[in-house]
Amino acid sequence: MTAVLAAAAAVPAAELSSEQRAVVDHRVGALLVFAGPGSGKTRTLTARIAALLRDGVRAQEILALTFTVRATEEMRVRLVGQDAAYGLTVSTFHGLCARMLRSHATRFGRSVEYSIYDSSDLRRLVADVLADREYDSEPAELARGFEADVVNEIAKAKSALWTTEDLRARSAHPEGELIADLWQLVEQELRASNAFDFQDLLTNTVDVLTACPDVRDRYRRRWRHILVDEFQDTDRAQFALLLRLAGATGCGPDGSLMVVGDDDQAVYGWRGAAVSNLLEFDRSFPSARTLMLRRNYRCSRRVLAAAMQCIRHNEQREPKALIARSGAPEGTVSLRRFDNDHAEAAAIARDIVEHRDRGVDPREITVLCRTLRYTRALQQALTARGIAHRVIGGHSLWERVEVQDALSVIALVCNPHDEVAFGRAIGAPTDREQFRAAQIKAPTRGVGNVTKRRVAKYAQAAGIDILRACSAADTLDIRKAAREPLRVFGKALSAIRQELVDGRGIDHLVTRALTFEGGPVSVYEHLLQSTDDAAVLKDTQRVLEDLRSLVRAARTYETEHADATLVGFLEESRVEPAQVIHPGEDDRMTVSTIHGAKGTEAEIVYVLGCEERVLPSGYAIDENDPRRIEEERRLMYIALTRAKTQATVTVAGERIGDQRPRRPSRFLAEAGLL
Repeated sequence: MTAVLAAAAAVPAAELSSEQRAVVDHRVGALLVFAGPGSGKTRTLTARIAALLRDGVRAQEILALTFTVRATEEMRVRLVGQDAAYGLTVSTFHGLCARMLRSHATRFGRSVEYSIYDSSDLRRLVADVLADREYDSEPAELARGFEADVVNEIAKAKSALWTTEDLRARSAHPEGELIADLWQLVEQELRASNAFDFQDLLTNTVDVLTACPDVRDRYRRRWRHILVDEFQDTDRAQFALLLRLAGATGCGPDGSLMVVGDDDQAVYGWRGAAVSNLLEFDRSFPSARTLMLRRNYRCSRRVLAAAMQCIRHNEQREPKALIARSGAPEGTVSLRRFDNDHAEAAAIARDIVEHRDRGVDPREITVLCRTLRYTRALQQALTARGIAHRVIGGHSLWERVEVQDALSVIALVCNPHDEVAFGRAIGAPTDREQFRAAQIKAPTRGVGNVTKRRVAKYAQAAGIDILRACSAADTLDIRKAAREPLRVFGKALSAIRQELVDGRGIDHLVTRALTFEGGPVSVYEHLLQSTDDAAVLKDTQRVLEDLRSLVRAARTYETEHADATLVGFLEESRVEPAQVIHPGEDDRMTVSTIHGAKGTEAEIVYVLGCEERVLPSGYAIDENDPRRIEEERRLMYIALTRAKTQATVTVAGERIGDQRPRRPSRFLAEAGLL
């Protein structure tokens, strides 16, 4: 065993509780583990992997799956630092399927260079399909944001493994018939663009494993031991994938399948997650053993008691009697009321200053809310007092519009059939606010939506890629003013693509894609040199630093992957865009959504906005669906159980943008705080 894996195996059995040791010692067959908050589940998972390695199981035979990138990175760091080259597979579901599907893309009419579309890409594609389509409803009759409805409905249908006919028959959306028709057209457009969407990664991999027993058996022989974290957040497609990889016996006579989850922390039902995967696990794996990690090593007694008192009101759950760690402090849970969110923000900011002056580590202070919208006043108050803070749940580097523009250029170089990438790249910059603020005309190639579609349709009809179609712009039926910019654009990106074919490195290719004349970097450097507006200069410098960060990410990817490819870099930026902050790298306090705080903890936690129509949300209340209210209650449970010793929940009578009187959340009474 290598020194790195030996270090991973160094968790002494004596440091595990009897419950954790039972999980670690399980060897053959299916195992379901209910793991409450703060129960040390990640530690237990990694200790189990280490035990398998000590028993002689090869690292290549172990597959560890998680639902989130953060959980993947945490497990990878604990096991083998940042290096997965020893053969241990640690991945998200989507990341695993993206890699598996590369070998079978031709089955679905794609090449190995296929693009991966996120929801924003799909919304653009749906908008194009609607623009081309003759439909019965007048455009004004379709609700604003209808493209987003189409994308969400299709995603939910795919996550449930529905067909278009299933969607037509079962959708509750008033335009269900139209959405089913659009789904078929969207699939045609995806195929023409050599692209899959996120859900396709799962559903098509399930299709391959179902239709190709030899492929399925090969993967089963490869991964004899499978571990799954955050199992309560999986959807039907993810469960189907797992069933095909493990088989009904749980990885055969000498293998094992272990899933770990907590039904009380299932908060992704709105995007297709099925908590029944956890609660009905034994239906698919009849011989499964069930264990429970009940001891909480995080929360003080009063914090845990309040959280448990609240969550007991859920009916769809496995009953648990969680136990605070021996010697845990009593701790405090308090409710504070304010007239409005400005008073709330001022009071919390004063509190945080006092904590800081008493020597509390800022990393041990966290503020949570149902949505970041209700933390704006607080963020302003923190900034005014000079309190450094990081925000989780907003836009990451990969989600920023300028980085997305740059990624579209890279995607088009990699897959020159990608119509959505072409539309975005040729029209960049997408966000023109900086130019408007500087009173400078944003650079444009004069290529509108009609021209984009004509170029793409010409490429499809001629059987050529979009870059070649751009190079032939002089012969197309498009505006004369757009022909030369298209030709120059096509020539520049074709040259970069030739460097890709010639085998140039990822770092070089990404740099070239960002710095060609008229490309992302030159656009913002031009703005930087053309304005004296301080705010615009600061934001433009931020954009250029983001683009430099993208190049650094490409360099890191190339260094850490022996088989690095441009396709692989784009794949990672789509399905595993981790921006992990490791201990010691960031000493700021945290402001976060509750969803974004899963897996985190702090000594002192504030939970803002504990009011009706915030937590629970107005959507959940208006739907009058007990399942939605139960999911909102789980959010309160998660928020409270992030606190080690002190939890403070707040209620404001009024909030910015909504002057309606607000009532305290029903969850406060359930938790014994009213």
